[in-house]
Amino acid sequence: MVFQSVLSYVLNKYLGEFVENLDENQLNVGIWGGDVELKDLVLKPAALAELDLPIQSVYGKIGKLVLKIPWKSLYTSSTVITVEDIYLVVQPNQQVRYDPVKEEQRLYDYKVKEIQRVEETKRAEDEKLAGKAPAKAGWTQEFAEKLVATIIKNIQLSIKHIHIRYEDKVTNPKFPFSFGVTLDQLIVESTDANWKKTIADDIIKIYKILHLENLAIYLNCKSSLYGDLPVTQMLSKLELGIASKEHNPDGFKYILGPINSSARLIMNQKPEIDQPPYTIPKFHFNLQMETLYIGMNKSQYRDIIALVDSMGRMTKGIPYRKYRPNLTEYKGHYRDWWKFAITAVLEQDVKRKRREWNWDNILDYRKKCRTYKELYSLSNQKKALKPEDAEKLKSCEKGLDLTNLIIIRQQVQAQAMKEAKEKGKQSWWDWAWGSKSNSSKDGSKGDIIDQFKKEMTPEEKQNMYKAIGYQENAAPAEYPEEFVDITATFLLKALQLELSDVDLTEKSVTVLKVDLNTVRCKLETRAAASAMKIADVAQSRLTDFKEMSSLGLQYAVEKRPLVDLNVDLQAPILLMPHTGKYTGNENILLVNLGRVKVFSYGRRFVYHIII
Repeated sequence: MVFQSVLSYVLNKYLGEFVENLDENQLNVGIWGGDVELKDLVLKPAALAELDLPIQSVYGKIGKLVLKIPWKSLYTSSTVITVEDIYLVVQPNQQVRYDPVKEEQRLYDYKVKEIQRVEETKRAEDEKLAGKAPAKAGWTQEFAEKLVATIIKNIQLSIKHIHIRYEDKVTNPKFPFSFGVTLDQLIVESTDANWKKTIADDIIKIYKILHLENLAIYLNCKSSLYGDLPVTQMLSKLELGIASKEHNPDGFKYILGPINSSARLIMNQKPEIDQPPYTIPKFHFNLQMETLYIGMNKSQYRDIIALVDSMGRMTKGIPYRKYRPNLTEYKGHYRDWWKFAITAVLEQDVKRKRREWNWDNILDYRKKCRTYKELYSLSNQKKALKPEDAEKLKSCEKGLDLTNLIIIRQQVQAQAMKEAKEKGKQSWWDWAWGSKSNSSKDGSKGDIIDQFKKEMTPEEKQNMYKAIGYQENAAPAEYPEEFVDITATFLLKALQLELSDVDLTEKSVTVLKVDLNTVRCKLETRAAASAMKIADVAQSRLTDFKEMSSLGLQYAVEKRPLVDLNVDLQAPILLMPHTGKYTGNENILLVNLGRVKVFSYGRRFVYHIII
């Protein structure tokens, strides 16, 4: 039952943060039954608050979320995850009509997340000082690798129809533009050695294949705005805006893609039983991409530069947003804009300072601090608060600033530690951090692992170890220095770069176009030789060399890690026709940029050069 408990905890926490009106009881019933199907999930307006940008969600939706988990044969059968129809429309804060209730809730959610982040950081530091960090590691890296491999082996993932769109009529009111990301589908499946779809039952070698279809980024200048439409029309427009094999949206100007690619992954769980041993890598990843198109015209470049500048101005204007008129032009509305300027200065500078230094306001603020300290202390002692007290606690959190909230909570936790230590009934650590307040929920990686361990029975533990092929207290595997444990290859069949302009008739005119065919890349790493860690330690070693003796320096040179580099670059040939267009009958200027080869010498030759 451990996996059901942990999955229920994770889904309730993270879905609850982003989805409105989530029925936790229905979700829990589905999880325990192994069949979760959620439809038409509406995203919260504050779903993008963590980005810390002056934007907000106008409407967001997840059409379908399906989890099919075979609990009775978890380690041998496939777990199917299906996500479909993710649509999101985002606009600048200034473009959305100000709503005091929603804004208050958004600020409250932001406070809660910041408090959680600060307390998680402090808790991690306290655990480290208290010596609890080593105990948390618990399971070895080998166990983690085998568990991840088992999860990858059994998971089947399907993501279809994603359209995330940013619309802006604030940056340039006369010419609104839209920027978006679309995806037709992403499929991850298990296969056999011949790359035919099947249910993976081999624990030695795992074969996975990934299909990516029509991933694209667009930037439409002089665009219509979907956020002003009714929800049904908005969703219809978003759906039609996704490029696919059968459909190419009209009026969309892509700056990246659409991209179609496939990837293959081979995981070798036991390289020691290869014939001969250690000849097949533990991980081999192969990525093939048909065409990568990157292009931009003058109008798109202009809008991107204007957006970057506008984001800075909108961020500075967030405190004054409540006073800002819902207008897009200055002409004919001078009285409204002058009123906004005067009100903003009076409310944020003059009246705010007077209010903060008013004696009655100081007493009221101090009273809120004391009330919050009492209620949070009760909550921290695992005592259930009355509904009116819980509401009062939330009201205090809304009225107090973030700094004072954090200070008060730390005072309560410090006092709890002191009292628990004096009583000696339990460790001060468990007392102070044993409970969470109603206002912030903990979801750190460490706590999920702790809950996982706590819920797991010895029988479940042994079954899991057997299923993933792990032996507790076994000696860690040692690989030969020459063993290549990870290989990755990349093949790009065509790369297209294009810069264009727009003439007086609004027709696109190509200024520069570059085509590059068949780009290949290969990467190999050897974990035993730490071949990929040279860059990380080079700077620290350089400092140490300054203090070495000549003998120590010679030893370091002999034992230093080397990079075996072999690059052969076939440079392009440039053709510049006399008329600007090549037909085969005009004079041309031909430029051959030659060939570039970079390769490494052996250890002995480099050693003599250094000496």
